[in-house]
Amino acid sequence: MRLAPLSTPLTRPALGLAMLLGLALPATAQQTVENEIAKVFNGSWFQSKEADKNGLLSYLTQERAAKGEYFSIRCEPNGTRSVRVSFPEKLPAVEGRTPRGDKPYVARAVFQIDDLQGAYLLDYTGPTEDTQILKGTFHSYRVQFPSAKAESDFLTVLRRGNWLNIQGQSLPVDLTGAGAAIGEQAGYCG
Repeated sequence: MRLAPLSTPLTRPALGLAMLLGLALPATAQQTVENEIAKVFNGSWFQSKEADKNGLLSYLTQERAAKGEYFSIRCEPNGTRSVRVSFPEKLPAVEGRTPRGDKPYVARAVFQIDDLQGAYLLDYTGPTEDTQILKGTFHSYRVQFPSAKAESDFLTVLRRGNWLNIQGQSLPVDLTGAGAAIGEQAGYCG
């Protein structure tokens, strides 16, 4: 499946989360705002500094949160990263990959960064209840990359890209600020 390219850029409101954290605003007028618990790049890329968040980097907008659509990169205990996505509805299982016993539920989605695209399997990590914005449940997945090099290549293209479309999500991810955010996040993961 080929995702349609974006025809117009998504405008970003000032990040409400930044206001809650007491970060200097307007965030959209600044490249980076920061305090002791977070750093926000270009108003939408939120880098947690809290020790229990393990370097969580999330792309956050009110519009996407209201739909239950999330994109994040996490530091894993072994020092590697994992790419996570969330959807308002549970994705269909890949044929022949339905869960049985200890086998995980696996879905599939196409990721398009500008004109480049690739399909990846997704491990279901479970539902999350959001009582604040979505006022409902969204479903989260960890992207399965076929190799460490494939993951590294994905992150490199992501850092250089303009837009990310994820099959199953209705709103794109604006990659403005992603290069600096992903580069800085590496320090939390190593």
